[in-house]
Amino acid sequence: MKEFRDDIRRRAEGFGRDPDEIKVFFVILPLIADTIGHAQEMSEAWNARGGTNFEISMSHVEATQEIDRSQFDLDQQLPTGVSTNGHQSTLENTKGAWGDRTIREAASGGRTSSVPLIGMAESVADEMEAIMAEVGGDSFLIHNQSLSRTYTASIIDDLAPALKHQLLRDSQRDMG
Repeated sequence: MKEFRDDIRRRAEGFGRDPDEIKVFFVILPLIADTIGHAQEMSEAWNARGGTNFEISMSHVEATQEIDRSQFDLDQQLPTGVSTNGHQSTLENTKGAWGDRTIREAASGGRTSSVPLIGMAESVADEMEAIMAEVGGDSFLIHNQSLSRTYTASIIDDLAPALKHQLLRDSQRDMG
């Protein structure tokens, strides 16, 4: 992660840009639970499903690329002339990664991965802080592992307050 951010900053400087104006956000997939054991069970269950959850994969693809794939035959390749008003680079990367596979095959096999952030909210917040201290990145983008209300609530109700508490703690420490 650090090498990636440093490379982006070098490239920006090479193009005459102020590297501090280029923000780098790392995609993470935190799994938050009330106990470490439960979080590990959730992670194992998620990994056991592999890339086979077609509906979740397709929802992510459609959300980021703003393309309604119901207009396509899912057992055919993605048509070559497809364009988007959404994440254009993501669509181009998708086209390259999917290659000759059908939409169904490709979407069933796609997974986003990140540095493992699995545990209770406070420990995950501490891990996130340690990563930023080491890497020097600007922040994180949380990529949800599922579209469930439970997962979203674990981020909003548990992780966000832990991060806020951490920020307040660090601010007080900096003030002396």
